[in-house]
Amino acid sequence: SRTVMTTSSEDSSRRMAELLSRPTPRLEPDQLAAYVRRYLDRRESFLKLVDSHGAPLYAFDRAALLKRGREFLEVFRSRIPDVHPCYALKSNNYPGVAQALVGLGYGLDASSGEEFRMALDAGAAKIIFSGPGKTDEELDLAVANASRVIHMLDSPAELGNLERIAALRGVTMTCGV
Repeated sequence: SRTVMTTSSEDSSRRMAELLSRPTPRLEPDQLAAYVRRYLDRRESFLKLVDSHGAPLYAFDRAALLKRGREFLEVFRSRIPDVHPCYALKSNNYPGVAQALVGLGYGLDASSGEEFRMALDAGAAKIIFSGPGKTDEELDLAVANASRVIHMLDSPAELGNLERIAALRGVTMTCGV
């Protein structure tokens, strides 16, 4: 018999793999119709927004986003208590979405300098800064906010630039590849 010790990270990965291996339940036709009907029933309010603000128009339901964001956290934290999700700004970079999720304790994943500044402005306590071709100005901003940033390196040259800038500030960065 062999004893295997796992770390918290390994245990979390195993639990995540088990959850993701389960089949995704399908909505029954009446459930799907009810879901779509909720939006069709609100069409007049959507049309009034277009009349007021023009088109194209982006509108989101903050209350629904917060509800779903809380549900996501509750489900994952019930199985993986130390999970700290980050919302990818590239999936929807509307500042109101980021601010709402940061308010629930989400981190943000920024894949460009513009998204990184948005994440800082949203007040994210945890920011994953990824993406290629980061400028020295962007690296300096990441170093200035080192306590909030996990910096994803994309090349040996970027590592050298980051080391140089961090050394000038006397800062140690948390990095990943």
